[in-house]
Amino acid sequence: MKKKVIINLMSLAFIVGLASCKGPNKSSSTPATSEDPTTSETVTSEQPGTSEQPGTSEQPGTSVAPGTSEQPATSEPVGHEHTFGEYSYDKGTHVRTCACGEEERVEHNFVKQDTCKDPTCQEKGLLVEKCSDCGYVKTEVLPKIDHHYVVDEEKTTEATCATAGKAVQKCTMCNEEKETNVAALGHVWVDDPTDPRVADPTHLTDGIKVNKCTRCGDTAEVHTAPVPHVWAEDGTTSTNAAGKVITKWRCECNAVSYTMDAYDFDALTTGSNAAGVEGYTPGTDAGNEGGIRIAGNGEISWKMKVGAAGTYYFSACGNDAPSSISGTQIQQKNAVTVNDQPTEFLQSGTYANIGLVPGKFIELRLAKFEVTEEMANTEVKIAITQKASSRLYWGGHVRLTPAAPEAPHVHEFTYGSPVTAEGESTYSVGNCECGKKAVKINASQDVNKVIKNDGDKLPKGASNKYDGTAVAKYSFTLSEAISGHLQSVVTVDNAANWTEANGYSYYTGKNSGGGTEKVLADGSTNTVMTVNSAPVTMPTTTYYEMGIRGTTVDKAGVADFGSFNFGIGKNEFTLAATNSYGLQYYSFVIVQD
Repeated sequence: MKKKVIINLMSLAFIVGLASCKGPNKSSSTPATSEDPTTSETVTSEQPGTSEQPGTSEQPGTSVAPGTSEQPATSEPVGHEHTFGEYSYDKGTHVRTCACGEEERVEHNFVKQDTCKDPTCQEKGLLVEKCSDCGYVKTEVLPKIDHHYVVDEEKTTEATCATAGKAVQKCTMCNEEKETNVAALGHVWVDDPTDPRVADPTHLTDGIKVNKCTRCGDTAEVHTAPVPHVWAEDGTTSTNAAGKVITKWRCECNAVSYTMDAYDFDALTTGSNAAGVEGYTPGTDAGNEGGIRIAGNGEISWKMKVGAAGTYYFSACGNDAPSSISGTQIQQKNAVTVNDQPTEFLQSGTYANIGLVPGKFIELRLAKFEVTEEMANTEVKIAITQKASSRLYWGGHVRLTPAAPEAPHVHEFTYGSPVTAEGESTYSVGNCECGKKAVKINASQDVNKVIKNDGDKLPKGASNKYDGTAVAKYSFTLSEAISGHLQSVVTVDNAANWTEANGYSYYTGKNSGGGTEKVLADGSTNTVMTVNSAPVTMPTTTYYEMGIRGTTVDKAGVADFGSFNFGIGKNEFTLAATNSYGLQYYSFVIVQD
């Protein structure tokens, strides 16, 4: 039978609330009813096979599954859509809330603002970010950044072997400069046995080794000691005014020396610790007792006649007491005078360091001195003076030996930056440690371009012959006058021409070997040269005499054209060939006289 369901006011209120929460255009899950317009009842048709549950309205077309119970009603209606309010925020997130109490919390979506300022090396920066969702603004002060330095090529100078450099860096943001000193690199020396200056030592001259820098090409001489003389009696003796015998000796190199027996002293003075002669026997090589010991503040002297002016060495045979072999410094307690004037004392170090051995007399070169013309052929007084007791004995002999002439000074120039002027030859000014200056011009700086490269020869002229019309010209402007020898570094293209036997001269054609080949008529030359428009008389030295030892620059020699004056302002010199013997030019140098 049909059952009428009376909906009370409370049920109606719930249905109305449910409808309002569902929103518009939402259909109810309740099936359509047939409502009597004259009553407030809703008439439904009862579904067969079902029973009504107390306190519920039966849903048509549904049934409760066996063994289950209906779900109780929830606080949030089914199908609820949140309606959120405005955002609120904190530093990390922003949040908004629905009327039902539900929160939506998300992270900020920051966007960098135009008010930001990048930091520099001078000022701090500012980062301003704003959340595009909630409007929250975050600011952050950014620290200064480091300078951004780059090398300033114009102000930076490279270090060389001999001169320091500096590295200059400039900040690209603030233009601040930072300068760092760069130490000189120092030479990298290697032995150069091919240098023409290399020489073996002799009895009279030092040996010479030449070191060459692998970095810059500079060279330096290293001198080694002469070979010791081998003395033999020359058979000539003489006596001094006191009748003391002086013996003359000669070496196989023809050098001479003069000796006296150490016991044949002319005077022996004693000081506070007088010792005098202790059992000395002339000519013996015995222990300490066989020598002469000088007391503290004492002196022993010999007088010897020197036959010629010059530089001499004075030597004496020394023998020390065992107790002083390792401690006493010889230069602190001993000295040498000549005619009562102090001289250069050559020995230094302990007795052991200078080669002395107790019980044996060793010849020591003690002093070096000059004999003037006035002193020649007169007796010269040479004395060993004792500053304090040194327990040193003198025996055997004392010797005077003429010193070999000192080798001439070889200039070593360090050149500065090139000096360039339009239409002129580039040159560099160099300085030697001796104080002399030089001006160097490479052969390729020929303004006429007759010599195009360093190492070129003078070419043929306009007629395709060596007619003197192809003129190499070197023009340069000096800010400081210089007077000196004009020289050129040269080699030859034919190795046979520089030998000692075939010593040809490029400039005159003369042959040092006496041959007739390539000999020019008297007065004629192979090269015409001018200095500041004045003709130059060409040198007659041969290739060998110039020092040429081959065809490459490391075996070059030097051609010397003579001494000239080069004043402040413009100067020039020229060369042209009237014949050819293959001379190759590398550079020209004016060496200050």
